[in-house]
Amino acid sequence: TYYSINDGDYLNSDIWSQSSGETPCYCVPDDDGLCGINIPSNRTIRIRHNISTSCGIYIGANSKIIVESGAVLSLLLNASMIGDGILEVESGATVNVGGNVNLNGNATVTNNGNFNVSGNLSFSGSSIFCGSGTLSIGGNISGGTPCGNITVLPVELVYFKGDARNGSILLKWETASERSNDYFEIEK
Repeated sequence: TYYSINDGDYLNSDIWSQSSGETPCYCVPDDDGLCGINIPSNRTIRIRHNISTSCGIYIGANSKIIVESGAVLSLLLNASMIGDGILEVESGATVNVGGNVNLNGNATVTNNGNFNVSGNLSFSGSSIFCGSGTLSIGGNISGGTPCGNITVLPVELVYFKGDARNGSILLKWETASERSNDYFEIEK
């Protein structure tokens, strides 16, 4: 088992520990530490901080990544899972994927937080994406359907800001994409 102990880049060896304490192992939970992260079989990774990488990630069979409440995992490229690979996103946690997410075999995503995919989400085999969180997709969903109480958002936000102006609030936002969206309703 590997634990993040600081914010930083996934491939930075001093942000990981092999105990739940704060002592770095100066290691990386990856096969080779090279870009194109390949998490081997039978490994557990607990993300407790804001971790990012400009590399794609591949989760091997029987491996598990747990993104804990308050943590953010940001992958700037694609993410792939095979076999019995597991990704758990706890309530209050966020996963951002800048490319596509490919679920193959018996891969399982349990999303109780926020899961944002800029590209496509594809299923094959017996893979599943379930939970009670939100899912924002910039592209298409193919080969399956998210299950459970997952809320698929029809709008991908670029930003949302509020500024105080003369005793009131000015809200501004921009969307990258909208699907089957008629209007916006602002609630206080």
